[in-house]
Amino acid sequence: MRKIVPVVAAVLALCSGCAGEPPFGSDRPILVYPDAENTFEEDISARRPYPEPPGWLYNPEAYAPKRAGCVYFVGIGLPMATIQAARDSAFEDAQRQIVRYMGTTVGVETRRSGTATGDTRGGGYEAMTDRIFSTTVAKNTISKLYARDRYYTAGTMVQNIARRPVHIAYVLVEFGPNHAEDIAEKAKTHTKKEIQELHKKRDTSPAKKLNSRDQTRLESLQELQKKLDNLSADDFEL
Repeated sequence: MRKIVPVVAAVLALCSGCAGEPPFGSDRPILVYPDAENTFEEDISARRPYPEPPGWLYNPEAYAPKRAGCVYFVGIGLPMATIQAARDSAFEDAQRQIVRYMGTTVGVETRRSGTATGDTRGGGYEAMTDRIFSTTVAKNTISKLYARDRYYTAGTMVQNIARRPVHIAYVLVEFGPNHAEDIAEKAKTHTKKEIQELHKKRDTSPAKKLNSRDQTRLESLQELQKKLDNLSADDFEL
């Protein structure tokens, strides 16, 4: 619910009596309630399809019809003007969580969500892994994610003093071994292609060598390729 912060303001009042009398100042405090910035006031009647937030929203692994061998993520969308935009935002959040999950599966304790910021083409193994999986997940997973359940709500958001109606969506996404293997295979193909491009760039350069940034990039990709090549079916027994 919206937080309301009282502000005490002194106001001056003019005497409504005789014309010749001087004005006087009132020392009576007046409570003013401005809209707190970036707060959300929910319209409870807009909740659907449940009257209360479902249990999986707080604990996705406790989802009752959970399938063996699958993991579950709750994508939380940003406040959006339409339900469709809110739903898309929720799926994007689920994608970022899958990127983190895949990075951890191949041995990277990533601290990012989604594509790393800045130019990571010459970055370390972790940044390179983040980028490869972000690209792979974005291109190949969104249409295949199985949304087991959804929850929507709506209300009013206060931003820049203005009040605007918004929708918020939550999606419970099921992620199974087949998804993980598919992403890993496509990441392997993408990694191999980038390594070949760097080898070609090195072989066609006058000095037959890469600059320091591309060399770091190549080493990071080779390390990722080694990790991906060593994955087995057991790594995806979720």
